[in-house]
Amino acid sequence: ALGLWEGADFTHARVREAARQATPEAVARQLHARCAEWLEAQGGEPARIAAHWQAAGEDARSLPALLQAAARAQQLRCTPDQLAFLMRAAGIAQAQGQDQLAFDCCSDAFETHTEAIRHTDGQALLAQMAQLARTPAQQSRSARHHAWHALVDGRLDEAVAQGETALALAESLAEPDLLAPARQVLGTALGVAGQLARGLPLMQAAEAWV
Repeated sequence: ALGLWEGADFTHARVREAARQATPEAVARQLHARCAEWLEAQGGEPARIAAHWQAAGEDARSLPALLQAAARAQQLRCTPDQLAFLMRAAGIAQAQGQDQLAFDCCSDAFETHTEAIRHTDGQALLAQMAQLARTPAQQSRSARHHAWHALVDGRLDEAVAQGETALALAESLAEPDLLAPARQVLGTALGVAGQLARGLPLMQAAEAWV
């Protein structure tokens, strides 16, 4: 083994890959699980913990670490990383039947940064959100995100229609946290579409929230 190690890692990526290929899959999964457990006990990097749990075939156990990794990426303002962690968490949560968590991850991913969404498969993310939206509150959030994406893309008729759906659902629930952003998005869409007379009162009603 002399010369193969440098600190806690192999001296070369090819040596690491050769060792990985020589390790039986069942053994590798156990090793990854042990690594994940050890890192958790040591307060290790959440992204590494999540990767080890996934390599161990324990996707459900990777979810807390993925959410922590997303939160850390947000603190560091690493938007692409935050987006990737949230979307991975959403996929795993949906596969595990945790639809509420999956929806929240999708919604949070969308809200990371509109420009980041435009450079990923934003339509697929919106479709996933729409599929997961069960309650009127979720449906309002989903429609609002759809409206904003359409607005940024210049699809103004679609933006207004989705904004109207989001606002109608929010009004039926009378929840301020839903009403204000729905008014802001629809008001913006109407203003850009040349319907300022309709859009301005909505923007004014959302002013305190904005």
